[in-house]
Parts: sequence; structure tokens; C-alpha cells
Amino acid sequence: MIIEIAQFKIKAGVNDADVLTASQEAHDGFLATCKGFLDRELLKSADGEWIDVVRWETMEDAQKAMQDFMGHPSTKKFGEVIDPSSIKMMHCEVAKKY
Repeated sequence: MIIEIAQFKIKAGVNDADVLTASQEAHDGFLATCKGFLDRELLKSADGEWIDVVRWETMEDAQKAMQDFMGHPSTKKFGEVIDPSSIKMMHCEVAKKY
């Protein structure tokens, strides 16, 4: 299993409701339909940073989804609320689950 972690900040003037609406649209219209998608959590820290955690069956599934994400119509709004200069991405293989 692969854990994808995307950490980001939102653009000025964007509120939490905007992020959640755009995230749901990206989830329903794209992520949940991708091959190998397992589940997803969207987190927000006390200092306003967001963390999107997605679980994939394989690294190939995660990479394919990442390649197709920004070009998909359902992800457009989510991309528009994120400050692109703040994005940090990481893919980790689960070494052991407790």
C-alpha cells in the first residue's frame, strides 16, 4: 500500500467551506474513480495548513492519478483554491501496519 501525503496552504480569500466543496468535487469526480484508490482523509492543522492523505494499492496507481489530476475537470476548483508555491508532496510505502 502507498500513502500519498500532500501538504498545502490555501490562497488568500479562500475559506474552509470553499476548500471542502472543491475537495469533495475532486474526490467524487476523480479520485474515487481512479484505479487503485483505497481511501482519503483531508486534515487541517491549527495553523491553517492542510494535509491530504490518500491511500493507493500501488505506486503506479498513485503516480497515474497524480499525472492526470490537474487535467481533469472535476479537480479544477480544488487546484484553484490551493497556493501552488506551498505544495509539498510525498509518497510512502507502508513498511508495517500496527
